[in-house]
Amino acid sequence: MNIESKNFEELLGSVSLLLPRMTRSIEALLFIFSNSPGPISVPDILKKLASRKIRVNKVTIYRKLVLLQQIGIIEEVLLSGEKKYYELAREHHHHLVCLSCEQVTDWIPNESILKREACRLEKEGFQVQYHSLELFGLCKQCA
Repeated sequence: MNIESKNFEELLGSVSLLLPRMTRSIEALLFIFSNSPGPISVPDILKKLASRKIRVNKVTIYRKLVLLQQIGIIEEVLLSGEKKYYELAREHHHHLVCLSCEQVTDWIPNESILKREACRLEKEGFQVQYHSLELFGLCKQCA
């Protein structure tokens, strides 16, 4: 599924075709993911749900996240090897992480740099299978 071009209504329609039943919690999660500039943590999801006056049990959120992962709508992002975030499944990209407010935003670097490094490593006998790149610093608001 090409999530890149889907707005909330299109995403809702696509997901409703993949699930036997569209629940209010799944609809709320899809709204949050479609309006998020980058990966989002479960505590932040819960805050956003509360701000919309939607009460959902944390366990239910985790179950719905697993379900959305299983049908390929979202993916888990592990930042710093320990903190779990979730985002819409889409084209390969990287992340910028603010060390102060912990905001995570998507970042697509100049691909020629990544390809050049992969070629250099291959010449040295290392075959890159996949990669993950996270940059840590301060966002505009925290700098």
